[in-house]
Amino acid sequence: MRNLFFVFAFLLTLSACSQAAPPSILIAGALEGPYPVTYVYDGDTIEVASQEKVRLVMIDTPESSDNQRTSDPLEIELGKKAKAALEGLLDRGGYRVYLERVGIDRYGRTLAYVYVDYQPGTAAWISKDGRAYTSLNYELVASGWAEVFVLDHDRYLPYYDAAQAKAREELLGVWAAYAQTEQEAQGLPVRIKCAVYNPAGPDAGREEIWLEVTRAVDLDGWEVGDDDGLRIPLSGQATPGTLAIRIEGRPELSNKGDTVLLWRNGEVVDRFSYEGRKGQEKACR
Repeated sequence: MRNLFFVFAFLLTLSACSQAAPPSILIAGALEGPYPVTYVYDGDTIEVASQEKVRLVMIDTPESSDNQRTSDPLEIELGKKAKAALEGLLDRGGYRVYLERVGIDRYGRTLAYVYVDYQPGTAAWISKDGRAYTSLNYELVASGWAEVFVLDHDRYLPYYDAAQAKAREELLGVWAAYAQTEQEAQGLPVRIKCAVYNPAGPDAGREEIWLEVTRAVDLDGWEVGDDDGLRIPLSGQATPGTLAIRIEGRPELSNKGDTVLLWRNGEVVDRFSYEGRKGQEKACR
């Protein structure tokens, strides 16, 4: 009871500081730590003591280096900024983190919500013993440097969705760059319309990317795919309407979220990011 009183008093104090104060949220799981951070791989992956690699769950940031997943210069630039944003949060927390573990992924990485001691100006995450922390996962979404990425763990999804909607509306972080790309794509004869990522029945051979063709165009030199290595060359003449591109072979579009890309003569001219949701077959603009 005493701990609950302190939590309540802390929340009242935060509310009194400002009408626009960030939200205060109760942490559902147990925290372990603090652990010293020994390495930052990119905007969503770190290493802590004893060489434990930790993937920040519920978020995804752009790739920060040219690798087999991407060679898109814009994504790499944004990935470096996302990494810098994470490093800034870690620096404020003294590079000491607390882990709310939720599992291990197929690469052997710990999946966790990662926290540092509470930093003013951030959302306050309150543990069961009444202490306040700052969530790195959440702050990266709220600042626009990460997108919500639902795996099997969506414990705080409503908070993350609300933070992303606000960041997107205010064109923070990656959303400013994506909005500029989308605006530039408005004048193109072809742009991305939908991603059919979870069709009825088996995904293999049924996934599609729908393109909106606004005027007759020669598709030679155009390609469509995603930021995870899929790249399908287009050809022939296209007339106004919806053009469905079937993805042959194994499933390529992630049911948990992906970024679809459109290239013209090797340059990315349009992109569309979606979040996978259970029960949905496709995501559209």
